[in-house]
Amino acid sequence: MGKKTIRLFLAAVLLFGSLLVLPGCQVAPLYKVDSYEQVKQDLAEHQPEIIYPDISRYEQSGILTYKVFLYQGDRKIKSGYHIYSQNDDLRGADVDSVFSVLTVEAKSIEYYYDELNPCPPLEPSSTYRAVPMKYSEEESTDWYISENRFGEGESYLYPLGTRAGGIECRFDVDGYRYWILVGVIMTPDDLKVRSYEAWMDAAREEVYLIIDSVLVF
Repeated sequence: MGKKTIRLFLAAVLLFGSLLVLPGCQVAPLYKVDSYEQVKQDLAEHQPEIIYPDISRYEQSGILTYKVFLYQGDRKIKSGYHIYSQNDDLRGADVDSVFSVLTVEAKSIEYYYDELNPCPPLEPSSTYRAVPMKYSEEESTDWYISENRFGEGESYLYPLGTRAGGIECRFDVDGYRYWILVGVIMTPDDLKVRSYEAWMDAAREEVYLIIDSVLVF
C-alpha cells in the first residue's frame, strides 16, 4: 500500500469519515475560492448573518482550502462555507497549534441541502454557554498505529506507539449549523514531551477558542 493511500486513509480515520457527507444526507455542491476573505465576500449577499470563526492562526500556514456551499434546491443561493486542512498537513506547518487536521464549516439550516433533505436534527450531548452541542472525542486504534499492522517502513507514515485523537463539535446559532472537527497525531517522540491526555487537553482548549469566536453574543 503506497504512502498516498495511507495518507488518504489517515485523513478518513481522523475525520471520523468523509469531510462533507452527513449521515442520511447527500453532498451539497460547493466551489473553491482563494481565501477566507473571498469566502466572506461571496457569502455577504446571501448569508449576511453567518458567523466566521477566528482561524487566523491557521490561515497563516497557507495550507487551508476554502470552499463555498451552494444550495442544491437553487444553486444561485450560496448557503455556507467549508474550510479545511489536507490530511495531516497542519502537523508540519509553522503554526502555533496542537492540531494535525482541522475542519470548520457553517451552513444555513434553511438552505442546508434541498426541500427533501433538510438539515438533520442536532441531537445534542452537552451544553456550552447555554448553547446545545453535539460534542464527541475519539482515539483511533486503527492499523497504521497498531501492533497488528502487517509491516514497517515509510508507507506506514507513523511509527508504532503513535496515538491519534479527534474532537468533533456541532451546534446551531441563529439559523446556521456550525461544525468543528480536529485531529491530533502524537508520535512516540511527541509523547516523551507531553502525555496523550495533556495533548488532548490542549486540543480541547484550542477547539473551545474557535467555538468562543462563533458564540460572540
